[in-house]
Amino acid sequence: MKRKTSDKYFQKLCGALNECNVILQKIPRIGRTAVGGIHEDDTICIRNRPDKENLVLILIHEVWHYLRPKWSEKHIENWSRKLFCEFSTDQYKILSRYLRRH
Repeated sequence: MKRKTSDKYFQKLCGALNECNVILQKIPRIGRTAVGGIHEDDTICIRNRPDKENLVLILIHEVWHYLRPKWSEKHIENWSRKLFCEFSTDQYKILSRYLRRH
């Protein structure tokens, strides 16, 4: 992916995060199942201490659920990991601020 393309997606993520409320939660759940993150309406809940997962990766994943609600879980998972690998260290730092901001 070209830098210009990844920058465009980064801006899209930040725009969506500015519209959302990001909450760090002890254990977000879907029914009785504990998950790393969950998206509902304009709120994104991220597990405070995920098992072997990066909080920024989970944040990217949940924002894509917000942006593309009709995409399959597998498609979002693959897309999130691809973007995660493309972002710069400075972009990770900016995204991590959303985890501390709320």
